[in-house]
Amino acid sequence: MVTDRLIYTNSAGKSIEFSVDSVFHTNIRTDVSGLIGVKTTIRKSQVVGVDGEIETGHHVESRDIDITGFIDNDYYRDNDASMRELAAVFSPFYTGILRIEGEQVYEIDVRPEEAPDPGRKAGARFPAFSISLIALNPNWRLSYEKTATIADSGTEVYYDGTKPCGIQIEITANADTVDMESFTIQHGEDTRTITFRTGGGVYLDTDDEMVLDTAPGQVNVTLNDTVALERLDMANSAFPLELYPGVNTVSWSAYGDEADFEVVIRYTPLYLGV
Repeated sequence: MVTDRLIYTNSAGKSIEFSVDSVFHTNIRTDVSGLIGVKTTIRKSQVVGVDGEIETGHHVESRDIDITGFIDNDYYRDNDASMRELAAVFSPFYTGILRIEGEQVYEIDVRPEEAPDPGRKAGARFPAFSISLIALNPNWRLSYEKTATIADSGTEVYYDGTKPCGIQIEITANADTVDMESFTIQHGEDTRTITFRTGGGVYLDTDDEMVLDTAPGQVNVTLNDTVALERLDMANSAFPLELYPGVNTVSWSAYGDEADFEVVIRYTPLYLGV
C-alpha cells in the first residue's frame, strides 16, 4: 500500500492533514498503526470424544488506529496554536471520518479515544503528538458511492464488494398520495424487509423525498430532511437491511403507480484491509 497522506474530518466539518508535508508532520509508513490488519475473536467449544476444540464462529473486532508525529511550523511561536487546533478537532464530542489518500482513496468512520493535551507541549520547538482513534466498524470503504436507479419492484442489483454493506434508498414522489408500505432485499434464500407503520407510514406528495439509510449497525429515515424514524414498524422489520456480495433483488410494496415515484439506491463497497 502506497499512502501519501491521512485526512481526518470531524462531524463539525473541521479537518487535519497528516503527511510529511503537513504542519502536522507524520510519516504514514512508520508513525501510524492499525491501517492494515484486524483482530479476530474465535469462538470454540469442546466436544466429548473429539480431540482438541471445535470452532463455532468468529468475530472481527473494532479497529484501533494510532497516529504519532510532531508539529513543524516555520515559526515556533505558531506551535501552541497548532496544538490547540489539533486538540479541538479531535475533541471527543465529535465523531469523524479518516481518509487515506494514496494509490486509491479509502475512508472509515472513527471516534477519538485520546487526543493530545496542548498544555503539556507549550513552548516546545517541535511538539510531539499522539492520537488514538477507534473504528467500531473495522471495514474501510472506497470514498465514492455507487448508484443504481431502480426501474421497478424486483430489480436486481449486483454488488461487487467483499463484505455486506448498508444502503441509502431515496424515494422521490412525482405525484400526490404515494403510500410506501415496505422495502425488501433478497439475496439467495435470505430476505430482509423494512416495514412502515400501518396508518402512519410514508405518504408522499409531489416532490417529497424520503431517504432510508441503513449504514452498517444503523438505521435512519428522513422525510424532506426531517427525521422520521418513528414511521418504521420496528417489530415487523428485519435488520440489517444490506447488500450482500453478488446479486440482490430489491423490491417494495406501495400504493400508487410505479411511475408516480423514483427509487435510487446508493451503496459503497467495504474492505477489511487497504
